[in-house]
Amino acid sequence: MSDRDIDRRGWLKVVGTGAVAGLAGCSGSGGGGGSGEATEATTESEMTEGDGTTAGSGGGSMDTFTVGAVYPFSGAVAETGQNIRSFLQSAVDDVINSTADLGPLVMAGEEGLPNLGASVEITFADHRSDPNQGRAEAERMVQEEDVDLLVGAYNSSVTKTVSQVAEREQIPHVNFESSSPDLTERGLNWFWRTGPTDQTYTQNMFTFFQGLNEQMDAGIETVAIVHEDTEFGTVSARTQEALAQENGLEVVAGPIAYTAESVSSLQSQLQRVQEADPDVLLPSSYLRDAQIMMNDLETLGYAPPMIMAQNAGFNQPNFVDSTGVSDFVCTRSTFADDLPENVPELGTYNQFVQDAVGAAFNGVYIRSWGGFVSTMHAINEAGSADPSAIQSAVDGLELDRLETGMPYGISFDDNNQNELASGVLLQYQDGVGNSIWPFELAASEVTYPAPGWGER
Repeated sequence: MSDRDIDRRGWLKVVGTGAVAGLAGCSGSGGGGGSGEATEATTESEMTEGDGTTAGSGGGSMDTFTVGAVYPFSGAVAETGQNIRSFLQSAVDDVINSTADLGPLVMAGEEGLPNLGASVEITFADHRSDPNQGRAEAERMVQEEDVDLLVGAYNSSVTKTVSQVAEREQIPHVNFESSSPDLTERGLNWFWRTGPTDQTYTQNMFTFFQGLNEQMDAGIETVAIVHEDTEFGTVSARTQEALAQENGLEVVAGPIAYTAESVSSLQSQLQRVQEADPDVLLPSSYLRDAQIMMNDLETLGYAPPMIMAQNAGFNQPNFVDSTGVSDFVCTRSTFADDLPENVPELGTYNQFVQDAVGAAFNGVYIRSWGGFVSTMHAINEAGSADPSAIQSAVDGLELDRLETGMPYGISFDDNNQNELASGVLLQYQDGVGNSIWPFELAASEVTYPAPGWGER
């Protein structure tokens, strides 16, 4: 570690508290090596809106580990970013810097990062869904705010530029939500993803289609692909097209692209789908454009036999709660409302965050919350704010799903992709997302084909 890095990262702020600077082994439990004692979080949390927004619950500069979180707080996916911020802040305040008893969850019952003798502070910045803005905010956080770790950035296109900053500056960047497979195919040493990729999610979809054909004689043979045109939607569509061909399904419309930031109607794109009459419509959309899509489908009086969405906007509360358009929509996810029936601990975690945040888990927010808590466990196991020590600890992170707080554990492959990450498929009915796949965990049967608009 260079003198420059020592100065920039404020190395003395952690070792000055008596924390152990060496790397502790990763045990996958809530404890860890090191002899430093936890310090109390002494300042109140604060939050302001806009660029460079800050929220923190750490103590003074000598006992704080600082996380820079780059997310969209304005623009087309602002609602999602703002909700992620609430879940991450709760992870800091109610889990990491608290002594909450959450059973097998890592960091539960601790207070701060005891092996560093530090509390955690999280600083937020708004990237506005703009990759260049994301790059600038990441640079500012690292070079001016001296953050010890970067997280974010939800939009895959922005995650790409933020991770490039992290690679150049040699500071760890952990991503929880972005799903573009390409992000972990670039040979980066300072970037990790805890969640699944669109390759995994999409393969789940086609396995499901095959299962429906075998078990229900569903006759699914054709698909149409519609997608927003940033990194997320473009790579998602490319993956869906390739897997459709591999699985013997014909793409009869698309991929059809549109610009989410500026779109006001999708009727022309959907008319092309309607003319092709696919068995399944595969959309990759953020919240605003997902709502536009469903409203336009109703206006056209066209209800595809199945809509299987690539999460994102189709998994957000404002979409799900609009039952007039969300009913019978299927989506990939990492959480379903009925999963706690089979994994009760997930119900405990969900109730905990719902009490703290006022909102329940969905397929995005559980990844944010559980991924962050798991990452803080790795930091604590490192016993050091040295980026190289953190790098080694994250590389070696091994946790099961009860420890992560998510439906899957964590173990990184050679590309720093969590090879244990997996998805579920769900279908909405009356504002509730019920699991329909994997079949052995499913609490509900899928409705296929979906009823027409006049039959709902």
